[in-house]
Amino acid sequence: QPPAEHDGRSWPHAGGWHHRQRGARVDWRPRRPGPDAGPEQSDDGDAGGLERDVAAILALGVLAREPWLVNPLLGALSLAIIFALGRDLFDEQTGWLAALLAVISPLYLGLSASLLPHALCLLLLTLFAWALYRSTLNATRSTWYACLAGVALGWAAITRPTTALVYALPFALWFARKLARRQASFRACIIFLASAGVVVALLPLYNLMLTGDPWVNLYTTWWEYDQIGF
Repeated sequence: QPPAEHDGRSWPHAGGWHHRQRGARVDWRPRRPGPDAGPEQSDDGDAGGLERDVAAILALGVLAREPWLVNPLLGALSLAIIFALGRDLFDEQTGWLAALLAVISPLYLGLSASLLPHALCLLLLTLFAWALYRSTLNATRSTWYACLAGVALGWAAITRPTTALVYALPFALWFARKLARRQASFRACIIFLASAGVVVALLPLYNLMLTGDPWVNLYTTWWEYDQIGF
């Protein structure tokens, strides 16, 4: 079983959060924790490596006894949003073409068939892009779309922080230009930033509960190769 399935299996059987104890090591081995172990600690003191949102999503498949089905469903939802983005930016034909190019991509097929966090991150970032664009089109619903975009980007940031940051940069420049031309609402911008900030704030809280330091990511404490960045 891949490490992601280990973390997914640990979630529904966990009794609560557990601070990382001195001497505990991060471990990817697929084992179910004991009844007294928290979701971050197995029965011999090892901690799971994936972010908790990913493990919680995978746990839905574990509870349904079909853990393999979660990421293919997330991939299918991503296709729907890719179609919607292409349709809204250009036309329906372009939306279908975009979805077709995505579904024949080897990366899309491989990652959507895995138990890794990439499928969830793809869904969230695509949803962010679509919702942010929609927030500039409809004045009456701009705040709702801005809130959705903020939550999606914030969630992506606690799933794969560096990926979300780099992905969001060109959208930030594009949205700033929209604001300068008064083609976007400052109220929507504030709601977007606030909603994204609330979700992102969960990441240092998670780090604090697990490592004792809000700015220390668990990945950096386990393996020299597995560092934040590229």
